[in-house]
Amino acid sequence: MNFNNKMKDTKGNTLKGGGIVFKEENNKIYILMVYRANHNDWSFPKGHIEPGENIKETVIREILEECGIEAEIIKELLPNKYFNTKSNEETICHMFLLKPKTFNIKPENKRDKVEWVLLNQVREKITYNNLKIYFDKIIKKII
Repeated sequence: MNFNNKMKDTKGNTLKGGGIVFKEENNKIYILMVYRANHNDWSFPKGHIEPGENIKETVIREILEECGIEAEIIKELLPNKYFNTKSNEETICHMFLLKPKTFNIKPENKRDKVEWVLLNQVREKITYNNLKIYFDKIIKKII
């Protein structure tokens, strides 16, 4: 994607779509997390909206690209608003809760990782403080 052509809202905020994918196994809840080696960070799958896509299509595509699985949207969550210090932009990431339709996870790049993380270990694995704060806000919508 051409990153000079990022989708913006009327206030100039960069728009992204992301998802929190969960599964239940042995009475435990797991959340799908992505490690991006080139950013050295743990996060949830997310990305920029491509031309012609709606936000839900972006989320489904990003999860497939970054994690190798198909997922189904359950509900929309609060958006995550933050200042991206790397790109120097105000960003709004529209977030959704999803469940997997396929389970064979595979990272997009060789140096990246994709892992199912126990719900009570997700917060400590998240790299960015703004995302930890966001996760604290929406955790009750997951469980």
